[in-house]
Amino acid sequence: MGFDVEREAYYRLLMLRKVEEAGIHVSDETVARVAGEFLRNFFRGQPVSMEIFEKNVLNRGGLTTLDFERYIRNLAGDPTVVQRSRPGGAVGHATGDAPAVRA
Repeated sequence: MGFDVEREAYYRLLMLRKVEEAGIHVSDETVARVAGEFLRNFFRGQPVSMEIFEKNVLNRGGLTTLDFERYIRNLAGDPTVVQRSRPGGAVGHATGDAPAVRA
């Protein structure tokens, strides 16, 4: 079975609701750190500025930096995702250490 857009959308919306119900809030510092990890992984370890990412990736897809920030904040709040770098900078499934803060 390949990627199912409808199933993925349902899962993400369900997780967003669960995060909201649990009162989990992701700090700006965590968003910045996870975004940095994302960019390093996306560009295979090569340094890249947010401006270049915005111009060459986000804008081409009709997205903004605010869209990217919201995506990263939602990703970091998802309890099934690791919020810290593993060796090699990979982001994987939760191991119990989450920087999200409960209100």
